[in-house]
Amino acid sequence: MTSRSHRYYILLEDQLYEVPNTGAYFQFNRGTLLRETRKSHTSVTCVVIGGKLSSDEKIPFCPDDLKEINEQILNLLLPVKDGKRYGTYTDQLRMKDGLELTVDDKVLVTLKHDKRGCGVLSYRGPIEGKKGIYFGVELNAPGIGNSNGYINKKKYFPCKEGHGFFAALDQISLIASASSRKKRLNGGGGTPSLATSSHKSFKPSKVASLSKSQSSTLPRTYPSNDRRSFIKNVEPYYGITRQQLKKIGVFLGSNVSIFVDWKDKETEVKGVVRFVGISHNS
Repeated sequence: MTSRSHRYYILLEDQLYEVPNTGAYFQFNRGTLLRETRKSHTSVTCVVIGGKLSSDEKIPFCPDDLKEINEQILNLLLPVKDGKRYGTYTDQLRMKDGLELTVDDKVLVTLKHDKRGCGVLSYRGPIEGKKGIYFGVELNAPGIGNSNGYINKKKYFPCKEGHGFFAALDQISLIASASSRKKRLNGGGGTPSLATSSHKSFKPSKVASLSKSQSSTLPRTYPSNDRRSFIKNVEPYYGITRQQLKKIGVFLGSNVSIFVDWKDKETEVKGVVRFVGISHNS
């Protein structure tokens, strides 16, 4: 088990990171899970949990782009695939299900190819060799599952062949009446807070700063000793607010096409966005 002294975060915004001494860039999607190694007034240095980068790679992030989570939430989110983790975390009912589901609850499961099946939760807990909390379900219909309750010869719950299925949090939800779900959504049942009590609530309109003198601009996520700047002496996000950026719909790392006139012919040129900002000289 991980140490209780650790502090964990989920990334709220996509970030582009330059790997030191390589010239290569790595995209962190929102929903990436992080463990804090050092914190200052201007940044939180973290390692990525379960990511493709080395666990020794320490990366600075802007505090306003992080949300602190407790270890219980971390373990629920770890099995969820990277592209679905942020959506799962922001789905209030889904997170309540993850916190409250117990053995013998009736559940709805999303299977392969977006097929669905109903069943009974028969196991909740870790799986040997994997990270996080999984949900073992005995499905009602025969042949739609992919398990008999065993994984690698270890028995987690009893069921017939083809009736078992192990689900991550994004694949399972409690079957409840409409009135019951409404009560739970409104806070009934005393469900624990998704965030740790020491962290302020995230406000989408809140804008992080590039520097002390630029309180309305966006942060960057690059090592302090990066040897290659995108634009000389200029931040990759410059003089533009988060609201303006979302309206434009173009972010660092976005794949884009530019159409230019070349020899009296319109030609498509593809590339990757390395700078978004407002020029004060234009």
